[in-house]
Amino acid sequence: MISGFAGGRIDAVIMRFIDVLLALPGLLLALAI
Repeated sequence: MISGFAGGRIDAVIMRFIDVLLALPGLLLALAI
């Protein structure tokens, strides 16, 4: 019930979180250079 009700919002948060995690290595590399 709860996951069905809040699924869209939670999905968006999880996807944003994963995007940030995937972007961090490139960001750190750019800062290091």
